[in-house]
Amino acid sequence: MQRFQDQIVVVTGASSGIGRELARAFSGEGATVVLAARSVDALEQLAAELRAAGGQALVVPTDVRDYGQIERLMHVTQETFGRLDVLVNNAGQGLGVWAKDLTMGPVEDLFRTNLFGLIYATRLALPGMIARRRGLIINVSSVAGKVGTPSDSIYAASKFAVNGFSQGLRAEVAQHNVRVLTVCPFFTSGTGFSRNVAGRGFEPRNPLRRMSARRVAELTLDAAARGKHELVLTRTARFAVFLNHTLPGVFDWGLATAARFLK
Repeated sequence: MQRFQDQIVVVTGASSGIGRELARAFSGEGATVVLAARSVDALEQLAAELRAAGGQALVVPTDVRDYGQIERLMHVTQETFGRLDVLVNNAGQGLGVWAKDLTMGPVEDLFRTNLFGLIYATRLALPGMIARRRGLIINVSSVAGKVGTPSDSIYAASKFAVNGFSQGLRAEVAQHNVRVLTVCPFFTSGTGFSRNVAGRGFEPRNPLRRMSARRVAELTLDAAARGKHELVLTRTARFAVFLNHTLPGVFDWGLATAARFLK
């Protein structure tokens, strides 16, 4: 069964990792995918792969930190296909730096990528979705948007903001039959994310089992098809979120203890 047959799907951050696997998954279910990222060569390779498998793909090089480039992405999508059915806000970056060592340039850059780019794309996609009374916005956040960890406080702040924006947006657009799904992956393999994190991050030293980017994509499409509001991956992460909410003092003590060993 192709649950997204003939739908037009924009995926930001589509050149690698979860974004690439989401594009593959949507294409495999009959959707036309618009691939957006800064890595043009990687996008072209992915588009060729999807077309060879019988899918349809359009490459639109986009830096989500630039509002004008997102405007172009939405304009090209609208001009080419006449509509946008699904917006996947996946582009993101990390910053593994202790708060005492922060410089503001990387902080601002991270927020432009993780939060402002997501908001820009959502703002530009909404009018068409509202007019048609149909649409789906998938915001790829992180378990870090539920639980802040040492040396990732700024990254967590950006993802907490994504989660708050997503929840408020969901309430705003429900009356227009536009749905919002927030996806919170935990440690994920096959993304290269940790290699691109500036500074000293928590992820490379964790001993926890990772979920593959392909599995994240599969579960995301399942959740979207079922009309879920939020997807927190994995059981370990869901347990951590539960503890953080029910026993915050104990959980904070555990994080503080971990921080002493990570320095």
